[in-house]
Amino acid sequence: LRFTSALALFCIAYYYTSLTASFFGRHGGPQVHSSVVAINTDPLDVLQGWAIMVAAFICHFNIFRIDGELRATERRKIRRVVHIAIPGIATSIYITGGLMGYFYFGGAVQNNVLVNFHDNPLMSVARVALSLTNTFKLPLIVSPLRVSLQEVAPGVMNRCPTVEVAVLLALVFFTALGLGSLSKALGLVGCTCGVAACFIFPGLMRLKFIPVGPAAPPFPGET
Repeated sequence: LRFTSALALFCIAYYYTSLTASFFGRHGGPQVHSSVVAINTDPLDVLQGWAIMVAAFICHFNIFRIDGELRATERRKIRRVVHIAIPGIATSIYITGGLMGYFYFGGAVQNNVLVNFHDNPLMSVARVALSLTNTFKLPLIVSPLRVSLQEVAPGVMNRCPTVEVAVLLALVFFTALGLGSLSKALGLVGCTCGVAACFIFPGLMRLKFIPVGPAAPPFPGET
């Protein structure tokens, strides 16, 4: 897993580097498209963007399994790793990458910015790199989904793992094919289960681990 994860991170780094090189290395230097606006006054577009951003941060459903597999000496480092990786590296790449794509193409930017680059060798290789990244992510997404379905319906989802995974992949494929847009898929996930996964469930899990009774420690700010 660590080797495929490292390769996936390398592919993402290559895509981001190619996008940066295409933006700053264009003829005449970096330019802001004339159709760029500072503030979007359309509330529907703002809500759709918020839903997409929420979906982009749905990546912590494997953290409990990762924590269980860590050695005791390494568990103290996981908090620092999470805070560096998510708010630091990932958020910075999301913001700067999104701005470069918008500044480059303005209102004509597609939900998949790779579509806007025609006859660009760097971005053509980036398409292959992101395809490999998404391929490597499949086990990390499908495995927790199958485990969750097993817990909900143990009598149904514990017969033939190969067939079960094939059915899940087919459902995901035809759903994506029907939506036909990455923004629609991310927006749908972000405004439904994404909100629960990012904001509701972590709070409920935190409350579950808080001891109750006289021995319970006070909340921050309480005496």
